[in-house]
Amino acid sequence: MTRTPAILVLVGLGLAACSDKPVDTPRPEFGEAVRANMEAQIVNPEPNESTTLPPSDGVRRGLMIRRYQTDDVEPPRETTSSTVGGV
Repeated sequence: MTRTPAILVLVGLGLAACSDKPVDTPRPEFGEAVRANMEAQIVNPEPNESTTLPPSDGVRRGLMIRRYQTDDVEPPRETTSSTVGGV
């Protein structure tokens, strides 16, 4: 009767060895989320030829360039994460 557990262990190991798939093989959908995020954030280097630029105002653009060249840029507003305390 002491051979029964040993035989069951050997049979279990033999059946486990019959698997033809490696244990550490990733699933086919592995990395889909990363690829989807990359596609959403990377600009197409060869966009469609029908892509048009939005209309622009030359006067505003000229003022913007002048402010940039003379370092007269408006500082950004200070941001806060809370309005508690009447700030």
